[in-house]
Amino acid sequence: MYIFVMRHGEAEPSLQNDQLRPLNDYGISQAQQSGDWLNLFAKDSKISLSHAMVSPFLRAQQTFQQVNLATKIADIRSNSDLVPSGNCQALHFSIDHFAQEHQNVTGLLLVSHMPFVSYLVDEMCEIEEMRMFSTGTIVCIDYNVEESKGHIVKTFTPE
Repeated sequence: MYIFVMRHGEAEPSLQNDQLRPLNDYGISQAQQSGDWLNLFAKDSKISLSHAMVSPFLRAQQTFQQVNLATKIADIRSNSDLVPSGNCQALHFSIDHFAQEHQNVTGLLLVSHMPFVSYLVDEMCEIEEMRMFSTGTIVCIDYNVEESKGHIVKTFTPE
């Protein structure tokens, strides 16, 4: 299974309610570029992108909407574990459980925030890299469900 961990596109400056920060025009462009790349990568790799889990925060939801114009993912789930202060170990366990229940899934997109995306990649790949994600960046992990770990195979950062 391939897991695509994505940071949302660039958002408007901080508001009083961080959950309601929308994407700015550049963030929309980043999400569109990332969606085009993801769609092409999936086709070239013969991966079916059938499922997505997205942070409930507005900027992540808007990012996914733009990405999905290209990818056409049918099963979309809002996941409160994908917030900036989420628990990456709990989400890792949840993904393993999800993959065991949905054994036909070959491609899963996760849309979240810094620093969570960095912690999650480290957790799932058993590394301590603290990778910095620019806005709109996608890290592709080749994930082995039986071993409950994966390795990074590709990274895309929009212009």
